[in-house]
Order: sequence, then structure tokens, then C-alpha cells
Amino acid sequence: MTAIDHPKPLILAPEIGGAGDFVRLEVSDLVINVLTGIYSEETHMPQPLRISVTADIPAPRRFAHDTPLSASKNYLDLRRAVEEALPAELHFTLVEAVADHIADTIFGGDPRVTRVEVKIVKLALSQAGESIGMTLVRERR
Repeated sequence: MTAIDHPKPLILAPEIGGAGDFVRLEVSDLVINVLTGIYSEETHMPQPLRISVTADIPAPRRFAHDTPLSASKNYLDLRRAVEEALPAELHFTLVEAVADHIADTIFGGDPRVTRVEVKIVKLALSQAGESIGMTLVRERR
């Protein structure tokens, strides 16, 4: 018999989780058109924004092979907060307000979320492929 016939049993590491453990869910580089800007050439038509979002929730002591999704969070909720929760007809003067709206949507959708980070790059401002934008970090109050 070989080792393949009789594999060693799976031995789990001792539980090492703690109060500071968290799961960071991430959705990166979504490109959507948003009415935003302060200059006259920006205020009449949507402009493309590249948006990345992270959200932290407390982690359980361990994720077993059969742990249900309810122990974590569906990362598609983050995508929906960007793609579906931004009102298409609303003009945001600052991209910071866009980020706040996204953060509020994520906080409002799940009381377990403790921290949200929203990074927005204004693609229309790029001249040589550089990223120009901002990152907003909010913690649940």
C-alpha cells in the first residue's frame, strides 16, 4: 500500500482566533459612471470612476469545511452597494460623497460590518495612466 491509499488524517491547527480577528471582504476595480464633479464640464454628464471597497466583519474562531455563508458576508453585497445603490440621477459634488454613500449602504446592510474602506479613482483625470482619486475609511460609530 502507498501513502495515497492511506493518507494521513487531517489535523487541524489549534484554534488561535481572538477578539481582534476579522474577515476583510474585498471588491476591486469596478468601473461605473457617476454624476460627480465641481467643474462645468463635469456637471452635465456622468464620468467613469474606478471603485474598490473593503468591509471588515468579526471572524468566528474557525471556518470549518461546512461553515455556512451566514458566518461571513456575501461579497456581492459590496458590489451591489457600488453598482445598484448609487442613484443614477443624483449629482455628487465630491467623490468623497460618493464614497460616503457607498459606506452608508454597506453599514446599513449588515450590523456586523465594523469598518468600510472605499477607494475611488477618477479615470477622466488620468493623462498618463496614473491613478488620481481618494480613499475614505469609516468605522462603525
